[in-house]
Parts: sequence; structure tokens; C-alpha cells
Amino acid sequence: MAPKLSIIVPVYNVENYLRKCLDSILEQTLEDIEIICVNDGATDSSPDILREYKEKDARIIIIDQENRGLGAARNAGIAKAQGEYVGFVDSDDFIHPAMYEKLYKKARKFDSDVVLTNINLYYTDTGETELFRDNDFYSLMSKTKYFTVMQHPRILQFIGVWDRIYRRSFLEKYQLLNPVNRIYEDVLFTVQTCVFAEKISIVNEPLYYYRKNTGRSIVDKERTNDSFKFDFLKNLRESRDFLLQCGKWEALRKEFLTFQLQGILYHQYNMQTRKTFLEFMKELSEILPLDDIQVIEETAINKSAKIYLRLLKKKHFHLSFVLYKVRKLYKSDELYLYWRFPCCKNYLRIRKPGYRWKCEMQAQYELIKEIGQLRMAVEEAVKQVTKDAVEEQAGD
Repeated sequence: MAPKLSIIVPVYNVENYLRKCLDSILEQTLEDIEIICVNDGATDSSPDILREYKEKDARIIIIDQENRGLGAARNAGIAKAQGEYVGFVDSDDFIHPAMYEKLYKKARKFDSDVVLTNINLYYTDTGETELFRDNDFYSLMSKTKYFTVMQHPRILQFIGVWDRIYRRSFLEKYQLLNPVNRIYEDVLFTVQTCVFAEKISIVNEPLYYYRKNTGRSIVDKERTNDSFKFDFLKNLRESRDFLLQCGKWEALRKEFLTFQLQGILYHQYNMQTRKTFLEFMKELSEILPLDDIQVIEETAINKSAKIYLRLLKKKHFHLSFVLYKVRKLYKSDELYLYWRFPCCKNYLRIRKPGYRWKCEMQAQYELIKEIGQLRMAVEEAVKQVTKDAVEEQAGD
């Protein structure tokens, strides 16, 4: 009999994090699962760890293949999957014990094609967590049984495959697979699944823990690798072409491009050479016609983003590069302005006006937050004591 859920775990050189990932999956309260671990040509001890865990739990299935990238590894898992629904976990992340039970129950209750959960960013260096998705939007959407992308286009701004489950027959019906031989392969896959899904549901709890600050993630490596940045443009082009072919571009482009602007500015800011900066802008101007750029410009709040888009429209690529180099000389946060001279790595730190008042407000906010957390802990302790007392009386 087919399992309720197939969990696909692409594995490549994650020996420091793989055990925590697998433990979190094996501890799932939804027990009727298969765990498909795709060894994507790992050269560290990850394959040995997989074999060790397979001996402990028969639900683990191992696929060994040459290194072909994250998209190809996920596709290999999809081809092997037998579950009613399919989920993905990156092998350096981990999940809440009840994640898949909650997603599966909602999927079955409303016959959903896709069910999403919220995400906690987990900072490896500090162990702290931070809510990732817009909690207000997720809270609102979780109160509805299900919705479509046309009803709520903003769902296109939440790119990812690991924070949701998919009906396997839905993926097979539309032959949906991850693009291969590129990074950010989840962009096109997310757009396609959101557009084709007739029922999208949300569980508004942060049940997936996305690990940050490992130094080995795609985002970390992308900062110093200009070749990765053109994969972003390839995904942008293909997603736009797909939405045009579906006749959905006019209805969805505002939400889609508003989110993509963040990626455009991020990649542009991390350019390593003048040549790639100019090539990136030239290719971007070929992908987005003037009316698309105008749509993004109307929604842009950041002043520097508006300037960038105006220069893009007029194809002033060299001027944009000069302003980019100037922008790299300073940065700011809520309390300080940082400035450095060209060819210097270290920044001078200057206090902003209202520094002392802002520090006091920040301290008060932290105190209120700690008091709130303490109050919740006390309330939970009281509930537990009361529950134990009731159970003890019942036993007597």
C-alpha cells in the first residue's frame, strides 16, 4: 500500500547537518511516510550517514547518482516517490515533529493540491530563530479553506519547495519537474505549481527551519560567484514566458515583478566585476520591456531602486555602474551610518541623529519582549501543573 507522504531529501556534502535533518524527519508524528534520500555524488561522509540511518529505519530509501545539482536530485526523488503527497527537505535544514501531519491533514480535509507552512530562519552561529514569511498574510489565508493564485496573486512572492507538500498526481498530471543545471531552480517550479493548483491551502505555523549562516549555501556562494547571477535571469525569463503562455501575465505580473525586484537588486549589488554588472543590466533590459519596468517602478518604495529602474529604462548601464560603486562605499542601519574610502575594507561608523533615543526605545522593546516570553512560560507551567494535578486526582 502506498504511503501517505514521500519526503525527498537531496544530499550533497552536508555531514555536519545531515543527522539533525534526518532525526527531525524520523520523529514525524505522521509515521506512514517514505524518506527518499538522493545522494547527489557527495564526497564527504554523508553517504555513510545515510547507510547508517537506513539500517535503523526501513522507511529510508537511498538513491545514488553522480553530482547533477539540486534540481536533478529532486527530480530523481519525484520519479521514485509512491506517496499520495510529496514534500522536500533540504539536507542542511530540519523540521518540526508535527509538520507533515498538520500539512497532510489539511490537504486531505480540503482535497488541496498544495499546502504551505510558514518558515523559521535558523541562524547556525547563534541558534536563534526568526519568522520568515509575512505572518499577517499567512494568518489571513489560513482562515480560508483554499484559494487560487488568481484570487491571491501574492502567493507568487513566496518562493520555495521545502515549505509545502504537493499532491503527487497533481505533479504528474502537469509533468512538473525542477529545472536542472542551475541555481534558484525552485522559482519556475513554484510559479508553475501555484498557477496550475486549483486548491492552495496554508497552515499558519512556522514548522520548517531554514538554516542560515552555514557558509556553504547557494546564497552564501552566490555573493562571490557572478555566474550564478545569470541563472536568476534565466528563471525570470522562463517564468515570465510561462505566465504569458498561460494568459496569466497581465493579472499576475505586478505581484511577481514586485518580489523579483528584490532579487534583481540583491544580485546587482553583489556583482564582482564591471563586465558582469553591465552584462546583467543588458540582459535584464532585454527580458523586461518598458511597460514591465514601469509596473515595478510604480510599486518600488526604495529611492535607490527607483533610480536603478529609471536608468534601466533608459539603458544608462555605465552610469548605473558608477552609482553602484559609490553606493558600495556606504551602508546604514537604524543607529549608524557606515562610510569607507575606496580601496579600504573597513568602515567608519557615525551615529545617526536620535541615536540615544533609539537605543532607549530598542532596550524597552527587548525588555517588553522578554517579559512577554516569561509570561508565556509561566502560563504554560501553570497549565502543566494544573493538568498533572487533575490527572493525579483522577488516578486516586
